[in-house]
Amino acid sequence: SVHLDLNSAMSAGRVQGKFDLTLGGDYPLAGDVDVKAVDLDPFIQSALHLTALTGHSSVDGRFRLSGSLARPETLAVEADISRLVFDYGYVKLENVGPVRLIIHPDEVHVEQASLRGPDTDFRISGFARFAGDRRISLNLAGAVNLRLAGGFVPGLEARGPAAYEAWVRAPAENGQANRAALAALAEALGVQAKRLHIVKGAASPHKIVRLFETK
Repeated sequence: SVHLDLNSAMSAGRVQGKFDLTLGGDYPLAGDVDVKAVDLDPFIQSALHLTALTGHSSVDGRFRLSGSLARPETLAVEADISRLVFDYGYVKLENVGPVRLIIHPDEVHVEQASLRGPDTDFRISGFARFAGDRRISLNLAGAVNLRLAGGFVPGLEARGPAAYEAWVRAPAENGQANRAALAALAEALGVQAKRLHIVKGAASPHKIVRLFETK
């Protein structure tokens, strides 16, 4: 087996870690890396498939690597990030509380993440696959700057539900609660309420809302 210690003090930031590689079988690999104020733009772009970075990142946290070099599909990175700052789609984002991710070559699981920025304050969890059925199952709650949408997928035409939590005081009579919920969602998204229409669940606490384009 091979043991590797990593200790790098850069002009800005620090990287420390250790790795153990077994020279046999499927070449199992395990290791931990601690980073402090490190620019991880290449990692964010390649591992998380977030390509619209518009400013350098700064990351504090621990990354745990496991898997087998002979079977790349088994490789996984568990990320426990205490500080994350980056610009995406010209929106500056930073975390509120720890960010926990599990990253595979073609799949990312978001166990918990809360991000804040201009007109943005949301929580997100779930997973996204980037191969095979390319399934995406993400739960989002909060306010999101729509400038981020074009950064995630240029020319995006979004379909399917997105989860958003809203509490209103209007009574559930004569559509009052629905109108109040649409008004709250429109304010969070920065769009006119008339562009939002409930397509399912008008009489239910769980609704599907469609955002129509302006003419």
